[in-house]
Amino acid sequence: MRRMIFILSGWTLISMFFLYGMFLVAVAYAGRSSQEIFDYLNHRLYGHTKLEFVFNPIIDFARLAHDDIPKSARMGMINKMQAARYPERNIIPASKSVLVFSDKSVKQYATISEAALHAPSGAVVEISAGDYTEAQAVWKQKEITIRGIGGPVRLFAGKKSAEGKAIWVFRTGKASISGIGFFDAKVHDMNGAGVRAEKGDFSFDNVHFENNESGILTTAAVGTLTVDRSTFINNGNGDGYSHAIYAGKIDLLVVTRSVFYNTIVGHHIKSRAASSFVQDSKFYDELGLVSYELNFPNGGEVFVLNNYLEQNNYNENSVMLSYGEEGLLHKVNTLTVNKSTFRNVASGGTFVRTVIDSDKSIIENSRFMGNGIIDSRSKLQHSANNIWVGNLLLWKNTYFADNQYKPALEQQKLELLRNQYCGECSVLAGETGAFGIFSVATPR
Repeated sequence: MRRMIFILSGWTLISMFFLYGMFLVAVAYAGRSSQEIFDYLNHRLYGHTKLEFVFNPIIDFARLAHDDIPKSARMGMINKMQAARYPERNIIPASKSVLVFSDKSVKQYATISEAALHAPSGAVVEISAGDYTEAQAVWKQKEITIRGIGGPVRLFAGKKSAEGKAIWVFRTGKASISGIGFFDAKVHDMNGAGVRAEKGDFSFDNVHFENNESGILTTAAVGTLTVDRSTFINNGNGDGYSHAIYAGKIDLLVVTRSVFYNTIVGHHIKSRAASSFVQDSKFYDELGLVSYELNFPNGGEVFVLNNYLEQNNYNENSVMLSYGEEGLLHKVNTLTVNKSTFRNVASGGTFVRTVIDSDKSIIENSRFMGNGIIDSRSKLQHSANNIWVGNLLLWKNTYFADNQYKPALEQQKLELLRNQYCGECSVLAGETGAFGIFSVATPR
């Protein structure tokens, strides 16, 4: 037995040195990042259970030893970002009132919390443009419409929250919110949201979330969540568990015509919904601190249509779109990607990853810019009419039809293609724009 253990230990050491040597050769001569090489090795080992048992722990250890961006440097970036997130704002509180319209009357309240307390179900709440520091509210109506009028309405959390959860908490019912900005939500549990939706159906139009630990956070009791023409900037706590949008195991998530920018370590969108539609939106990662751009950890019916997604250097997670990695929990588990552009600035990574046993993945009419892999393991796979600008490392077990592959281009050409494919890509220039580009609602 001792001799066998000695032989196995010797074999393990030899394997470690061999893998390490191959890794150094690949990094030096293939121009790949260390994490990219590790991703490739993990993929090649997949399905070989005995080899996985021996080599995966070695690869995991090597990942820690050869992180392209040292953890101390990454944490320094995060700490610097966090220090600037909650500045001492010179806010002039809004002096205008909050009007509540119902079938029977029009009432005026001095604060948003009073309006939330007294507004009847079915009311329309109009908040005048301005900055509000006493904005925390719990909404319990079965149906409510809330809109900013006359210009941007900006709600600053300061050090306060509703129920220790968010700036606004919606207990139940159907709510429509437009023309409101949520800033600086921070709570003891480190998941302070701009809006926390606990039960019902919710619609956000022309809404802004900035510097919150979470942007929009839902529980599993929510039915539908719809977000249109909205912006999400610098949300996330930095711990990887808070995101710009987190949708629990709800029925439907729809995100359209929106912009996501520099989510801190978390995901731009994490959705456990049975059905998720993400369309006509842009996802930016200027600082390289975003984890997944799009994450659908429990599968479901997912459509990613006509979007622009980019991944910068320094990411702890090199995957841009991840599907099903926490287990498939829905009856239908399909992923469709169409007319979307993926741009990877890092030296390597994964554009799209789907897990084994998912029903179907379709990737069509899309562009992949930079270096990376497509890691698709669905039962039925189809790929057609895609353009690859960069180096294709691996696209395995996928049916190909009319895909075009072009050699890696110079950075300048990539920038030209970026502008051509995604239009004006600066969120600060804004289509739905950085805050202050709200459309102005007309008072009743």
